[in-house]
Amino acid sequence: MKNLYITKFYHITLFSLVLMAFLLVGQKTHAELATESRAGEITLKEAADIFDTENAFSFELGNKLQFKCSYFITEIFGRKVLWAGADIFNNSEQSLHFAYYAAFFDKDGNLVGSVADSSLTKGLSPQRRLELTNVAVPIPASEFSKIRTYRVTVYESDTEIGR
Repeated sequence: MKNLYITKFYHITLFSLVLMAFLLVGQKTHAELATESRAGEITLKEAADIFDTENAFSFELGNKLQFKCSYFITEIFGRKVLWAGADIFNNSEQSLHFAYYAAFFDKDGNLVGSVADSSLTKGLSPQRRLELTNVAVPIPASEFSKIRTYRVTVYESDTEIGR
């Protein structure tokens, strides 16, 4: 009888170990995270509206997510704002999450204004495009001419940023 219990114990233990190994192999041990930053001098021009990107300060960055950034000064609802827009395209075959940060500084490196946005729980679907629209930076009219440099950082991941 004692041998029967020992045999059952070994079978249950062996089964548990095999099951745990199977579950661990199927799980991700870490999220795939990519980060890219860009910084430099900037001269902002005025635009008629948020769709007038002809004279925008523009550049692209990103890895699987392609961020096309466009920065300019425009008016929204009677307020002059710095538009720090980004048009994002997911080049991958999986949903990806992102976080986008852009900051603007004066000649002494003091922050003049900034904006941040990120994906929600589902991320951006494969081969889909998203235009960030919560990117208006309201600052006093006298501060626009003081902006000399910018810094932008984007994070992209197969899991929610911050989890």
